[in-house]
Amino acid sequence: MKLDSKQFVPFVLVIAFLGLVAIVFFSFNFNSRQLETFKSILQEETDLFLVEYVSVLQNGFLDQETDSLQLVSLSDQSIILLFAARWSDKSSEVVNQIEQIINRFNSTTTDYYEKAPKLVIALVLDTREGYGKQVERIQLKGDNKGWYGNDHDFSKQHLIIDGSNLFNEFQIPGIPTLVYLMDGQILWTQVGYRNASQLQPLTSLIKTRLGS
Repeated sequence: MKLDSKQFVPFVLVIAFLGLVAIVFFSFNFNSRQLETFKSILQEETDLFLVEYVSVLQNGFLDQETDSLQLVSLSDQSIILLFAARWSDKSSEVVNQIEQIINRFNSTTTDYYEKAPKLVIALVLDTREGYGKQVERIQLKGDNKGWYGNDHDFSKQHLIIDGSNLFNEFQIPGIPTLVYLMDGQILWTQVGYRNASQLQPLTSLIKTRLGS
């Protein structure tokens, strides 16, 4: 069948539209499968996830300095684990939001402070990076809108670990990824970040678990 010139342009547009729909459909399906695979692996292999040794880059809220640890050693605490990267602006936005959530649950009461969630930043390092390397103009969108040269400026209170091996071994599908752990259990996960409303389920879950 031969198309005349009047039919050619509409035909090409229809084919292009169908191709775009197919790409979006298969991309969505792939991402959904990838996310489900990740959640399944994390739930089935929680014990392995928690006993993996990771390098400590900043000791944060730990009582004593250490070069490495297992996440299982934090199982008596409420932990928000964030897989982040230096190159990800979204990572710094999530840190901002998580800090606000943590501050809501902090109190002058020592007992309540101990129950409040702690942030562990699992930094996924590029193979060319080394911790402490000065990274030019990495913008962490904090309240002061400052520019920071290294990861210590996330906040001294946060524990920062090298999350590269965990990221690869457990097929974590994207950055930033959040994992909420309490009593050695994974209670909630979130892959990617668009806005603060995505963290509302986390806030509600923490309220419920802490009985506040």
